[in-house]
Amino acid sequence: MLTAAYLRTGNLWVLSGAHILNDWSIFAVGYAGSHLPTGT
Repeated sequence: MLTAAYLRTGNLWVLSGAHILNDWSIFAVGYAGSHLPTGT
């Protein structure tokens, strides 16, 4: 995904933005998943 963003645009800012969004989306899913009720 990150390499595709760079190859498509040739812009390092786009690559950095894609990298940051990817990291934060993984963090958000992990954080939300750790706060789900366990059913007990």
